[in-house]
Amino acid sequence: MPLTTATGILAMLDEKDPKLKRYALASMNRLMEEYWPEFAESEFIRKVEVFQESKENPNEERQLAALVASKIYYHLNSLEQALQSALGAEAILDLTERSEFIRTILARCIDIYIKQRQESVEHRQGDGPEADPRLEKLVNRLIQQCFDHRQYKQAMGLGIEARRLDVFEKAVTESGDQRGMLGYGMRIAMSLVQHRQFRSDLFSKLVSLYVNVHPPDYINMVQCLIFMERPNEVAEILARLLEKDDQRLMAYQLGFDLYENGTQQLLHSIRLALKDKGTGVVGPVKDAMEKLDTILSGQTTIQLHLQFLIRNNHTDLVILKHTKDAVRNSVNHNAAIVANGFMNCGTTSDVFLRDNLEWLGRATNWAKFSATASLGVIHRGHEKDPLKLMSTYLPKDAGAGSYAEGGGLYALGLIHANHGTEQIVDYLSEQLKAASNEMVRHGGCLGLGLAAMSTARDDIYELLKQNLFQDDAITGEAASVAMGLVMLGSHNAKAVEDMVTYAHETQHEKILRGLAVALALVMFGRLEEADPLITQLMDDKDPIMRRCAMYTIAMAYCGTGNNEAIRKLLHVAVSDTDNDVRRSAVLGIGFLLFRHPEQCPGAVDLLAESYNPHVRYGAALALGIACAGTGSREAISILEPMLNDTVNYVRQGVYIASAMILMQHNEETCPKSKEFREKYRKAIDDKHEDVMARFGAIVAQGIIDAGGRNVTISAQTRTGHTSLPTVVGLFVFTQFWYWFPFTHFLSMAFTPTCLIALNKDLKMPKINLKSAAEPKKFAYPPPAEEKKSHTVEKVQTAVLSITAKQRRKDELKKMSDSGKSDDKMDVDEDKKEEGKADGKDEVTKMEEAPKDHLILQNPARVMNAQLRVMSVADETRYRPLKPISTGGIIMLADTSLEPEEIVESLAPSGPKYEGEEQEPTPPEPFEYVEE
Repeated sequence: MPLTTATGILAMLDEKDPKLKRYALASMNRLMEEYWPEFAESEFIRKVEVFQESKENPNEERQLAALVASKIYYHLNSLEQALQSALGAEAILDLTERSEFIRTILARCIDIYIKQRQESVEHRQGDGPEADPRLEKLVNRLIQQCFDHRQYKQAMGLGIEARRLDVFEKAVTESGDQRGMLGYGMRIAMSLVQHRQFRSDLFSKLVSLYVNVHPPDYINMVQCLIFMERPNEVAEILARLLEKDDQRLMAYQLGFDLYENGTQQLLHSIRLALKDKGTGVVGPVKDAMEKLDTILSGQTTIQLHLQFLIRNNHTDLVILKHTKDAVRNSVNHNAAIVANGFMNCGTTSDVFLRDNLEWLGRATNWAKFSATASLGVIHRGHEKDPLKLMSTYLPKDAGAGSYAEGGGLYALGLIHANHGTEQIVDYLSEQLKAASNEMVRHGGCLGLGLAAMSTARDDIYELLKQNLFQDDAITGEAASVAMGLVMLGSHNAKAVEDMVTYAHETQHEKILRGLAVALALVMFGRLEEADPLITQLMDDKDPIMRRCAMYTIAMAYCGTGNNEAIRKLLHVAVSDTDNDVRRSAVLGIGFLLFRHPEQCPGAVDLLAESYNPHVRYGAALALGIACAGTGSREAISILEPMLNDTVNYVRQGVYIASAMILMQHNEETCPKSKEFREKYRKAIDDKHEDVMARFGAIVAQGIIDAGGRNVTISAQTRTGHTSLPTVVGLFVFTQFWYWFPFTHFLSMAFTPTCLIALNKDLKMPKINLKSAAEPKKFAYPPPAEEKKSHTVEKVQTAVLSITAKQRRKDELKKMSDSGKSDDKMDVDEDKKEEGKADGKDEVTKMEEAPKDHLILQNPARVMNAQLRVMSVADETRYRPLKPISTGGIIMLADTSLEPEEIVESLAPSGPKYEGEEQEPTPPEPFEYVEE
């Protein structure tokens, strides 16, 4: 008969016979679900605990009592006591039991163990808390259970979370798929591990494991070494590969990957180490080493990207012409010049500026500075004789100085952003030393900071600091930002101390703003190492310093999605008394979540509806930064209603953010793209729209069509590293709120969406690349139609009848005399018919064209979403060294001995240099007939 009460079982707890007590405990464990309310009486819990603690009882029975006590406390929702009792149950706790109790206890155990382990590892001097041994024993059982059930990924994940490298290594070695498990571990390490020192330890372990994979996975091994910043080990691998004929292509491939992911400082150290190893080397190895040095210097990548952008330029001049005709004030005139720079970024095409020199000349003062700087955006990467290229705008007389000359120095920095050659850095340093006015010093500081970005050179830092200490507001703002760029991510204690001290001394708000940006840049990617500075700045009375704290969180934890960092930003976003601080806090969320763009709309959804317009603006730009290039429907659905916001600068932010999200999308990939393009055009045409909102719409047009419609914004590289130039470019670009010339920094964030295949000579062979998707899916957006001019109909003037008669007579006479009109009509008709026929053929050709795939030529424009359907059409001859689906620059191994067809290089356009002879075009072919 089923029991209706547990009174009889509970009575057995008072029996003297230990067998009856044991039977009572076993029955309580078995009947817990039905009778736990009766078992939960305090006197019975006490009796069970007394039995558990009594040393006289056998160990197994005490464990059973602990398990019963744990289940009672679990049902009473006293999880801490339930966990403590469960730890006492030890081996009798069945981890395979599929009950809510076991799942809850295990989850709680794992959380506490992970927390204890992380705290223990982070206090490396030994003063950190030690993990509970009973807890460790339980977690070890759980890990072993994962191995028994071949759940290697779960074991690896737990090993990483709990800072257990032994478990991580065991998961890789016992899996039977070392290469696959290492790839999985690397992805986790790059995207989820947020403690800098442990991440370095984890990458070190990965490198030691990659060495044992056959053949060794050099590509991923080098990615780990980039993270750990170990140039000597990288140089060792490269030198070893260069010695073997069949491994040189791999060395070149690694060189391209290093340039894409490494800092200038790391690359410089690798080149020096290679130079030492190359001493005395001759023959093919020396030639290969020189090629690799050119790759590591960035020259090859920059030239290839330049060729790609020149060759595939699809800038729509109709849009620019329409914008030019619509602007009526200096702010929007400046915006149109910025938009032109973005649209032609890296293409070297300055056709629009040349065709509109008079219109361009309307720019005065700082607008002239900005207009000249925009040439640096257009010629970004055009590093062949840049001083000659910009000669018209560079300082000529040390005593004088103009806005255009300051803009020229800034332009030089933009051309060489994050890639300053020794010659350019020295030139900019000399110009800055010789500069005698604030315009040239301002441009010189920004140019030097860009060219020497992330080099951490003390001589350049000191030169910039001298300019800061002049306490001139305009010079000081640029000098402080440039100091941050040079010391980018260095965590240089002296630089931080200099900046914080001067920030508390200066009276100039401009300088204070520049220092706020600089401090954040110095802490770029430093994670928890930036926490003491952040805490100090958050408690500062000066709102600009508190804003600096928000910037520092955004830069130090960029791309990590760190929960504690996001919590701080959200707290400040709704609590600070200063609007600028609140706006910056919300904006910072975008930088933290760019690796997880799908999370950003949920994080800022409510903030986008805030009563505070600064918070709404920050939410808009956060979406733009985190979801750039994704075409995110969730993000667009938040932004679309904000286009009707009553505040002008909120609408400005929405235009800019939406353009970032919709970059390289057409109606196929994102149906809203056409609609938003129309909204930009409408805002620009609307004479009643506010100047600030129109500024946003004009800049948005430049962003959405940037780089001749061949670039996107991606804050992480193809291999998952944080893209240093992109994040820095986006961050400083957001400062245009205070200073319009900072808009040009966005050009650093533009990444060419290209697939470039190279042979052993670093040339582009003519090969076909197959895109297994409908051609229209990834096509360029259709060109804009030129607006037809609507002329007002004039009132017909009176014509005397005699005049009309005479006119008709003259026309008849002409026709009868020459017959030319008839002939002309015939010719026109013939041409028209011919045109119709051609058009028909063209339509037929289009109908016959394949609709399920597209053949592209090297170098090809390939969007990120398109990469997964890409392959080499001519697979019989060429074998890529890494999957084509990764995109970027890929080395090809040629399996044929036949000569290759090479893609010819195109010459960049640009101003005609003084004294340079331009060859005339050759005449049409003709036959010479002697009279």
